[in-house]
Formats: sequence, C-alpha cells, structure tokens
Amino acid sequence: MTAFRRRCQPRNAQSVIVIGYAAYSGASATWISLFGTPPLPLVNRGLILGPFFRLDAGLMPSLLRMTAWLLLTLCSPFAAADELSQRLDALTLEVQLSTPGAYDKLESLRPRALAATPELQMRWHVLLCEAAISNRSLSEAQQALDSGLAAASKLKMPQLVAYMNACEANNLMMLGKYDQALETINKAIHGEDSSSALGLSLLRRADIYSDQGDLESALDDLYQALTWMESSRNKRPIYHPHPALISYSLARTYYYLGDFLRSDALFEQAIKQAPGNSTLSWIIQVNHTFTLMEQERYQDAQTRMEQLEQLVPKMDMLAQARFNLLFSKLSLKLQRYSDAYDYADSALAMFGDLAMEERQARARSFLAEAAFHLNRFDEAANQLKLARERFTFEQDIRVLAELDWIESQGEAMQGNHQRAYALQLKYHEAFAEQQETLRKDALLQQKVLLDKKIDRSRTQLASQSESYFKLHNQLMAWQVAASLSLLLWLIWLVFKLTGNHRGKALPDNHAQLNWRTRLELALANIDRTLPVVKFTWEGPPLSDKVRKRILNKDLRCDDLMLECGDHQLLILLEDASEAEAERLRYRLSRCLAAAGYRNIATGVARSHPLDQADSLLARLECNQIQHSLMLAEGVTRPDRPQWRR
Repeated sequence: MTAFRRRCQPRNAQSVIVIGYAAYSGASATWISLFGTPPLPLVNRGLILGPFFRLDAGLMPSLLRMTAWLLLTLCSPFAAADELSQRLDALTLEVQLSTPGAYDKLESLRPRALAATPELQMRWHVLLCEAAISNRSLSEAQQALDSGLAAASKLKMPQLVAYMNACEANNLMMLGKYDQALETINKAIHGEDSSSALGLSLLRRADIYSDQGDLESALDDLYQALTWMESSRNKRPIYHPHPALISYSLARTYYYLGDFLRSDALFEQAIKQAPGNSTLSWIIQVNHTFTLMEQERYQDAQTRMEQLEQLVPKMDMLAQARFNLLFSKLSLKLQRYSDAYDYADSALAMFGDLAMEERQARARSFLAEAAFHLNRFDEAANQLKLARERFTFEQDIRVLAELDWIESQGEAMQGNHQRAYALQLKYHEAFAEQQETLRKDALLQQKVLLDKKIDRSRTQLASQSESYFKLHNQLMAWQVAASLSLLLWLIWLVFKLTGNHRGKALPDNHAQLNWRTRLELALANIDRTLPVVKFTWEGPPLSDKVRKRILNKDLRCDDLMLECGDHQLLILLEDASEAEAERLRYRLSRCLAAAGYRNIATGVARSHPLDQADSLLARLECNQIQHSLMLAEGVTRPDRPQWRR
C-alpha cells in the first residue's frame, strides 16, 4: 500500500501547484470571457499559492480533485445549455411538421428549459404553444398560451409576446372567431419588436383573410411572408413556418380564386417540400384530395384517397377524429358509402370521448346519409333526429338545410315521394335564403373592405396633405425671403444708378488736352471694365457733318469719342455691353462707308481697371488686324449681329 501510494504521489509539491494553478487560470479565463467577471474569491494568487507552498506532497491529490470539480462546475452549465439547444432544434422540425409526440417531448424538457437562459426559455415556450395548438386540446393550448405570456412578462421580452399573439390568433381562427383572431394577429404584426415573428404572423393573417374571402390581402401577406423568409435565411428566428406550409396556404388561396391550375401546381410543390412520412405532408395531400373532389375530378380524388389510406400517420385522438370526419365526407362524394359509414362511426365515437358535441352532430349527419344508402333507414332516421336537435340549438341554418336534403333522399329511397318532395321544397327555400344571406354578407364584407380602404386612403391623404402644407409653408417662407432679397437688390441697383452715378468719364474742361492724355484720364477715373471701339479709314479727315451725326445720333451722353489724328477714331462706351459695342461698330462702319471713306477697319476690346493707354491700344490693334483678315478671307463672324433697317 505504501508503495502504491508513493507511485500515485507526484514527484514534488511544486509541480502539483503549477498544474493546479494553470488549470484554474484556464477556467478563470473561460469564466471571464463568458460572464465578464472573475470567479470569486479564488482569483487572488496570494490566497491560492500562499498556503499551498506549505503543504506536503501527501495532500496534493485533494488539490487535483478540487481542480477537476471546479472545471466540471464551470463547464457543465454550458454543455447542458448546448445540449438543450440541440434538442430544441430537433423538436422545431417536429413542431413544423405537426408531429403528434412533439408536445410530450417538450413537456419532458420543462424543468431544464425553465432553468435555462432567457433565449432558450423563449424558444421552448413558442414551440410548446405551437405543438399544443396543433395536437392538443383547447384547454391545453390555452394553458401553453398563458404560460408563454407570463414568461414574456417575467423575462421582459416583447418578441415572445408577438409569438404568443400569433399562436393565440391561430387558436381563435380554429374556433371560428375570425374577428378576434384578426385583431390579435395585427397586434403581433404591429407590436413592439415584432420583426422576428413577422413571417409567422403574416402567414396566420393570410389564412384568416383567405377564410374570410379577402383573397387579395391574403396573397399580399403570403408573398410578404415569402420575402421575409428569403431575407432571413442567414438569420435564426425563434420559430418560422415550414416552407411547405406557405406553399399550401398559397394553393388554398388560388383554389378559392378559381385558379385551379396554379393551385394544383402549388399543392404538388408543397407535397414535395414536406417529408413524405410527415403529418404535414399527409394533411396537405388530404386537402388536395378534397379540392380534386370539389373540381369533380373524382377519379383523381379516389386514386389519391386510396394512397392516403395506406399512409395514415400516427396522431392524437382529436386529429384522428377530424380526419375521419373529412374522410367520411370524401367517401360520400365518391359514393363509397360503406367506407363513409365506418369513418363517420369512428369519428362519432372519438368526438364523444372528447365531449365535442357540435362535431358529434356533424358526424351523425354523415352517418345518416351513409346509412340511407346502405338501407339502414331506422338508424339513419335516429341519427338525423339527434343531429337536428343539436343544430337547432346551435341555430345553424346551413346545416339544417343539408339535413333536410339528406332526409329527402332517404324518404325517396323508401318510396315516400310526397314527403321527399316537401323536404326538397323546404331545402330549396332554405338554400335560396341562405344564398341571399351569403350575398348580403358578401356585399357587407365588400362594403367593410371598401370602408377600410377609404379610411386608409383618407389617412394617407391627411398625412400627405399635412406634409404638403408644411412644404407649402416652407416654400412661402422662401418666396418671401427671395422677394425681400430681390427688393433690396433693386433698391441697391437704383441707388447705384442714380445716387452714385459718376457722369462723364472726361469733363468738358479737359477738351483742350490731346487724345492720349484724355484716354489716360478716362481709364484712371473708371473703376470698372467698359467696351472700346476703334475705327481707321483712308481718305479725307472726319468731316463736321459726320462728326455731328455720330455725336447726336450714335453716341449717348456718357460716351466718350476721341479723334486720334485725321484717320482714326476711338470711342469709349459707358455702362455698355459687348453686343452694344458690336452694334455701334456695325452702324458707324455703314455710316463712314456711306460718307465716302474707304478701307474702313474696326476693332473692339474691353478695358480693365488696371489698363494703360498703350495696353488698350495694343489689344485694339490686334483685334482690328484679326477682323481685317477675316473680312479679306470672306469669313463671317458667328456673333455678327443681323440688323434690319
């Protein structure tokens, strides 16, 4: 024993201390990375290493056991959470496919789920509610709803409230309370933090719209749900519907619209998307068979029904009773009266065990119709009597009319044609009244839909009008500001033109100066640019007649004319544009040519505030040479003004 103990002991205490501290350091780092705070109180190295250096080697195995226990304690919650997440992932597919045992499996996870993280608790509550509505009784579904809402209030997670509202809307829709279901699902769509449950909520609202006859809104919601599912592929919502379920809802909607080709294609697509051995696939195939029967494609419906009878999945009593009732109706349409009788009898017994009297009465009506065709008249009459009592209490006129029609068939089979004729008349009157009621309801529903559209349009118009008024007010403010700015600019311009007018560039008392000095003075007194026109010619000097004509008719009072020798003329135009200078050049050239002057050359240039006489004359000469060359080559300036006499 001593030798065994020696072999088990480490070689020295320091190695054990180093191993223990390294293991604890790794665990501490993991804890800090996950929770943000160190595990207390073992982080302090002094508390760990100080006493251990004083221990002998015989106590070292206890340190190893403590380290192993600490690592297991730190890692076990994360391993358990990961295992629970994997279990919920597997159960999500079962809930999507309406697998009957999913609810019991989720109930077995209740203790672990309620002790898990808030995200896992939220997933568990959503899956439990969906499974309860699909496969459990109404009371259990309501318990799951109440539990989920309480958890949402406790965990303060509004997205869980959106999922619970979607589940409650589905439950209300199954009970036939469509108005309450629509109100609830709108809460799920427009509520706080409802984006994660948007696809499921849109699908549920589309089903409500489809059952109510608002098929256009149903299609809009279904395609929005498809868009949401495609956009959230890279994300992981808490729960989303199976793609086959959306295809199935689209198939139902197009069937109600009368587009049977597209409906059949979508039914086939939904059947391919759902696994072949799943309850969801079987449900889709049953409803497809029903649509084939309603289209009077009895051969296809019978073939599909024979296949379905061999693929009946395992389901709870409520779902089995519902499908037995549906199979009974399908068998009656296909004139398989013996099968219809068996299915109706089985559904009657199951609904009796579930204490669902209204469904029991419906099964009795199918049972009576099948019994009449099987010549079991007494049993058929008894079942009809019991069914009539129940639906009379419910005041369901539609089903009571169907019972009259079934009884008329039975009376005709027994040879009581007078009684059968009276029942047929009663049935037709009730049917006509029912059609009138349906027509009124449809008109009322259309009126309600139109009122809703009108209200939405009014709301949109009010919001747009408000935005237009705001924009109009802003534009008015800008217009007032622009008008005031323009008025101020006009006032400044008038003041500039009248109050700050400089008059002539060169006063009369300088008339005795030569032309170059007068030009220098004019350029010095003007602080802005102005056009200057130069004329040269051959022939006699400028005559007094031509000079007076130019001064009186062609120049303004502020313009300055300088005679630079006998054959050269320089004109400075005050506050004129280049177009006015071109017009003056053209007009004076015509005037000089008419007076007998030859080889008239002109040039136009614009003076600058820093110009001297030499620089201005050089530019004028350059422009004059260029203009002369263009005239010699026959080139017409593109900006030459076209004047009319």
